[in-house]
Amino acid sequence: MNAVAAGPVPERRVDLVVYAFDPWSTMWKRTQMLVHHLQDSPWLGRVLYVNPAIHLMDLGRRPALLGDPVQRQALGAGGVRRITSRVAAATPLVPPLGYPGKPLAGLRRRLEERLVAPYVRGDFILWAGALLRPEHTVFWDLFERAPFRIFDWSDDFATFAVGADERREDEEITGRFLAAADLVVTVNAGLAERASRSTERVRCLRNGTDYERMVRATRPETPVHPGLARLSGPVIGYMGYMNQARLDTELLLAVARARPAWQFAFVGPQVTAAPLGDELPRLPNVHVFPPVPYDELPGVLKGFDVCTIPNRINEHTAGNDPIKLFDYLASGRPVVATPTAGLAEFADVVGIAADAPAFEAALAAALAGADDPEARGRRLARGERYSWRARTADLDGWIRELVLGDREVPA
Repeated sequence: MNAVAAGPVPERRVDLVVYAFDPWSTMWKRTQMLVHHLQDSPWLGRVLYVNPAIHLMDLGRRPALLGDPVQRQALGAGGVRRITSRVAAATPLVPPLGYPGKPLAGLRRRLEERLVAPYVRGDFILWAGALLRPEHTVFWDLFERAPFRIFDWSDDFATFAVGADERREDEEITGRFLAAADLVVTVNAGLAERASRSTERVRCLRNGTDYERMVRATRPETPVHPGLARLSGPVIGYMGYMNQARLDTELLLAVARARPAWQFAFVGPQVTAAPLGDELPRLPNVHVFPPVPYDELPGVLKGFDVCTIPNRINEHTAGNDPIKLFDYLASGRPVVATPTAGLAEFADVVGIAADAPAFEAALAAALAGADDPEARGRRLARGERYSWRARTADLDGWIRELVLGDREVPA
């Protein structure tokens, strides 16, 4: 069951074309969750979720990519796969020399036009969930003519740029989105404040959690992750992508050394080489596990005694809103985090600590109070408040206002 209940149906539905930062996959993230829960809204027609493009040269150089189900399915069925009766995911394929001014640029354009054409013949919403550079000519043509444009500023994308020129270009694209979008949705208050300097059409939509799934961590029948079940002593856990630009490995190293009886467990994909540094993984009380299927995350959470968000304080973390925070709260487990963006308003349910000694003390306090039923109840209630169902209901209202305006929805 999705977030938006069936209701009066408008005389004309509006299709939605989403250019996403992350591909549709089994590792559900923000855009995928929002689209999933929006799909039953009565104003919505069909949805095309456009994955990041696949460069065929990359497949030639890195054949292991063919092992990824997203890439495999993109190479069949004309690059489109049906997700539900309303939602399809498409993956544009970029041939060699497929950039503007190159011999196969026209072929690249025709391939992508074929993917999106059925969804842009009438009224449609173009949702920009990533920064699309000028070579994405089909997107920019759609951007110019879309009746409705949404920019989901779900991270400070410009901070990912490599080099000053790329960053300047990304900041220019961000500015263009802010100026032209009919609705700007930001992931945290800091980005909302920045967006408000360019437009009044700003709404802040924090991330959320698949509450109904993550709350299974509280249930006796949910099995604990087998690797975590074998650990003895308190388990200090981290779940999610491991990225050295975001994880404060120096803080973690200091705390893990200071508390050899605590077991530090990291579960998830490794985004960068040696994301935990060289020394931390060598400690006998540090354990690194590969990612698990999404449906098994409750078992991971159940295996943690305390959940952590040990992020660095830098421009990368100033522009994000960790989904894991809300997943952790939905599990009822104690949470300790560094003071990254948006954490201050959760100080009543999260232990916040800025340096290694304070982080160690906060972990000790969390372990001591782990069985407090009132504290656990507050965490669960906050997690439910930030369910993706609740997040999507807010977004649905803003889009209805954008699409329907003052028009009355026919009965």
